[in-house]
Amino acid sequence: MDRTSKTAGRAARDKQAARLPPHLPAELSPGDRVVLEPDAEVQGISITGIETDGDAVGVEVSGCRLVGVPLVGLDLSHARITDVSFERCDLSAATLVEASLLRTEFVDCRLNGAVLSGARLVHVGFRDCRMNGLELRMATAEQLELTACDLAGADFYGSSLVGAAMTGCNLTGADCSRATWTGARLHGSTLNDLRGAADLAGVRIGSEQAVGVGLQLLAAVGITVDDEAEAP
Repeated sequence: MDRTSKTAGRAARDKQAARLPPHLPAELSPGDRVVLEPDAEVQGISITGIETDGDAVGVEVSGCRLVGVPLVGLDLSHARITDVSFERCDLSAATLVEASLLRTEFVDCRLNGAVLSGARLVHVGFRDCRMNGLELRMATAEQLELTACDLAGADFYGSSLVGAAMTGCNLTGADCSRATWTGARLHGSTLNDLRGAADLAGVRIGSEQAVGVGLQLLAAVGITVDDEAEAP
């Protein structure tokens, strides 16, 4: 990679990184927990414990680092999340319907079965995350980057993923139907058994992925690959 490419890559990562101060205050005392409730505002702290009854609709979280926080099944619909870093958090089955995420990163997190339908993601990154069955239907993403994530069975139906980068991810069985993939990069990702493969127009893949994707595209338009010249 030349110096220009390295500089461009670093600039892209900087845009996606949460803008956090160098030293965030922790909770007030050891064992204290931050309360997440509907329409609450949480700003500028490092969080290791959460109190919630499972409903945090409309919550606003900004300038925070969450480490090892259990958020399983939490309803974060319409949440506004800005400049937040999630590290080793469990958001399995969490609901983020129509949530807004800006400069937010997820590192080594679980989002199995999480629902982000209609969400808006701008400069958001996922790295080394387990995201089986993630639902991103009708979502809009700008500068979305996923690296080494397990997205088996993910649902991207009708979403806008223009310019997204999914590098080294497992997309086996993902639903790509009616999604907009213009300029998206899927290099090094597993692309087996995709649904809606014909809607991948505009994506960029590596040469080693061409045969597998090509066969799926042929099947999608009803072409059978058969070396027998005689009719069955």
